[in-house]
Parts: sequence; structure tokens; C-alpha cells
Amino acid sequence: MNTGMILTRDVPLQIYAYDVDYMGIVHNIVYLRWLEKIRTDFLNEHYSITDAINTGISPIIAKTEMTYHRPVRITDRAFAHLKVEEIGRSKWVISMEIHVEGELYFRADQSGMFYDINKRRPARTPAHVRELFQQALASK
Repeated sequence: MNTGMILTRDVPLQIYAYDVDYMGIVHNIVYLRWLEKIRTDFLNEHYSITDAINTGISPIIAKTEMTYHRPVRITDRAFAHLKVEEIGRSKWVISMEIHVEGELYFRADQSGMFYDINKRRPARTPAHVRELFQQALASK
């Protein structure tokens, strides 16, 4: 388990030939795949899939809003910026922006909750995750 939480993450994005259409523009669904991968990788550092299985408490997505400002192309050097906006008693909120050469191309806001798999209802955010978030906010 990680002993500290960083509230942001910057990730270079790899664009593959299968990510684009015949004009070299990234398909819309690829942005969602990037969001899921970056969010999952970030979460695994603090609350892994193994943790979720062992405790029966899993993060789930309730809402994703995506805004496409400009098309990312296969030749672009794109970077994603993930930010944890909020971690509450059961709710969490993140945002992700994709930039090319410092300009905003895409933004997503995603919210969800922790869910008790066995009871089939929302659950409290695991205490250590809330504590890590509060510590990170305090050290900003």
C-alpha cells in the first residue's frame, strides 16, 4: 500500500494506428479508454483490484461527461492530466484533460462511489483512501 497520495498525474499518451480513422484522427471511444486506463492505474496505487476483491468494496462509475474541444491526430504528442477533485464518505470525483502543445483538446469529468458488492449498495470510502486524500490536501 502506498503511504501518500498525489492528487494529479501527467501521462504521455501513445497513439496507435488502430486508434485513428482514415484521416488520422483519434476515434472518440479511445478517449474513454485512456480515461479508464489512467484512472485504473492511479487507483491501483492506493486501492488495488485485489483490495476490492478481498474487502468486497469496489469503486464504480456513476457518471462520465466528456467534451471534445479539438481532434487529436496520430502525429500529435498528447498528454493527459488526471486530477482527483474529491473523495468523500462514499463518492469520488476525478477530471482528466488532454493537451497537445499546451492547448486543451479534451476534458472529462467522472464521478462514482464505492459499492458493497455483497450488499449491493453504496459503501463508505475505505478509511485509508480518505485519509490519504486528506493528507494530500493538507500538504498542498
